[in-house]
Amino acid sequence: IAKQKDITQRKIITKMINSEGTMLTNFSDVQKYAVKFYKTLYSSSEINNEKQAFFLSFLNNELTEEDRNILSAPLSKNELYKIARNMALNKTPGVDGLPVEFYIENWDVISDDILALYSTILQTGSLSVSQRRGIITIIPKSNNTL
Repeated sequence: IAKQKDITQRKIITKMINSEGTMLTNFSDVQKYAVKFYKTLYSSSEINNEKQAFFLSFLNNELTEEDRNILSAPLSKNELYKIARNMALNKTPGVDGLPVEFYIENWDVISDDILALYSTILQTGSLSVSQRRGIITIIPKSNNTL
C-alpha cells in the first residue's frame, strides 16, 4: 500500500507551463489549465468534407468473405484470453485499477463473466457509463521535470 501511495504521489502534477510560457504553480491554476487544454484538444472541430472525401477514397471498404466470417463469429474465452496475454503488463485496462496480470492470473475464475460482458457489449452495441470513462496520464516531455 505504501508503494502504491508513493507512486500515486509522484503522478500528481504540481507545476505546469501554459501555452504562453507562464509557469503555473498554484494547484487550482494547474488544474484549470489542464481541463481547458484537454477540452480544447478533444473537442470536435469543423471537418473539411472535401479533404475527408479525398482521403476516404483511398480506402477499400469491402471485407473479404473470410474477414466477414471472422468478424461475425461469436467471441470465445480463448480469443479473449489471447487478447489479455498480448496486452502490456503493469497496465490497468480500466478505471478499477486492476492490472492485466490480475485478469491473466485469475482467468479460470473470471473467464465466464468476461465472456458474458463482452458478448453483451457486442450484442447491444453499447458500453456502460463506467466503461466509457478513461484516465489520461500526463507524461512530462523531458527529464527536466518541474
